Amino acid sequence: MKKIFYLLILLFSITTLVDAQYFLGSFSPDQADMNNFKIQFKMKPTGTITTSISYLEAAFRYPTATTPQFTITNITSNTATFPGLNVVRFPPDYVANGYTYVKFVFNTATIPAAAYTAETEYPLFTVTTSLPGSATPLFDMVSNLVLMEYQFGVVNGAGQQLDPGQGPQLYGTGFRIEGNDHILPLFAALPLKFTNFSAVKKGDDALLTWTIENADEKFSHFEIERSLNGADFAKIGSVQSDFPHTAIKTFSFTEKDVTSIRSSGVLFYRIKQIEKDNAFSYTSIKSIKLNNKILGVVLTPNPATVTAQLAFELELPAKVGIQMLDETGKKIRQVDFLGVKGINKTNLDVSRIPSGSYHIVISVNEQKEIVKLVRP
Repeated sequence: MKKIFYLLILLFSITTLVDAQYFLGSFSPDQADMNNFKIQFKMKPTGTITTSISYLEAAFRYPTATTPQFTITNITSNTATFPGLNVVRFPPDYVANGYTYVKFVFNTATIPAAAYTAETEYPLFTVTTSLPGSATPLFDMVSNLVLMEYQFGVVNGAGQQLDPGQGPQLYGTGFRIEGNDHILPLFAALPLKFTNFSAVKKGDDALLTWTIENADEKFSHFEIERSLNGADFAKIGSVQSDFPHTAIKTFSFTEKDVTSIRSSGVLFYRIKQIEKDNAFSYTSIKSIKLNNKILGVVLTPNPATVTAQLAFELELPAKVGIQMLDETGKKIRQVDFLGVKGINKTNLDVSRIPSGSYHIVISVNEQKEIVKLVRP
């Protein structure tokens, strides 16, 4: 299968951070009809998003040599939630490294734009299989955005893939990452679960608090990661604990004197849970503002010669206006868009403007923040 590249030449490319605006994929047994062994594929957005859908695909794999012969007898699409959805099996199956990969696609129409609520699970389609006897299928759902040979992916009506980039691509019980493969088994033990994560500024320090449950003997430790732009994270510490235990337990980590890292703007944090086999998962991204500005805008890199990125956080969805002004106050460019609740990121193409100093004005409702941009 070949990767489709979309070339978009824009001055401002509006996206959101990993935890704000893309779909994660998952699948699980349909408990309503285990005799026919139905498998339900589903997805959920990490942030509230309004989008149309022109294409989606999902795949599962099985060990070719050891899996009993089975057939797929029916595929039912959830047209009640997704009008016009018609998922079909995409032949031929792909065979590699001892596994057979079975792919399903929808690309026959465009599902009209609709709002999808953050962290809400949306069933997509159900696959009915015929299994010999009482066999338990060794199915994995697999996504690999590097090879593009098997994956979970969603494309909007403009032909843009809602792509998590380096972030997790799947979710569910037993999800793990092996190299570039993001793998979700059909059956797995109850995983460690993050039930809460918060980041607050306390004096000059950042206090991180998170709660987990269902930790078992596979658990190793937590790593704390920080980012200056909400995209590029680095480890700043780790937290150990005695396991296993199944009780709910709360942990905390304090980063001292965060104002020495930067005097204004925003710092971003996430927690990485690592198991003894090096499998890992992340919390969502949280941020703290280092001053009293409403948006806490971060511009990076600055100076910039090709692209600069604006990151800011909204408490509620709102209309956002971005203007670029030269040193005389003349408006060079402007873009308006609907920002989402949570962290937003905006790419600014500065490759074609003259060298000099510019002011970027970000307007949300009646509030404005201005940051200076240098083009060498």
